[in-house]
Amino acid sequence: MHKPPEKLRVLKLYSPRCLKCYALKEIYEKLAESRDDIEWYAFNVDMVGDINVLFPTVNGVPTLCTIAFPGEVKVMVDPETPHPETWYYEKDILNFIEEQINEY
Repeated sequence: MHKPPEKLRVLKLYSPRCLKCYALKEIYEKLAESRDDIEWYAFNVDMVGDINVLFPTVNGVPTLCTIAFPGEVKVMVDPETPHPETWYYEKDILNFIEEQINEY
């Protein structure tokens, strides 16, 4: 059994060519500044040839994930009604993060 990390890790998968990714950046950075109990990362998917090799359940970008243990990645479910500019609503991101924290 693996020891849980001291902090939850949140990973944003993005592409610099994606307008929704660009718009989400402001919300993501605001959350990162407000929650120092979480480690925040961003990964440019354009840096790899096929993102599905690393993240088989990812449908596209932007996508948010949490990483708990080595190899355990939980992908945020696509919203039923995506935000027209950022894909995710801030409240949905916060709910996803809180759910993951409660699982640890």
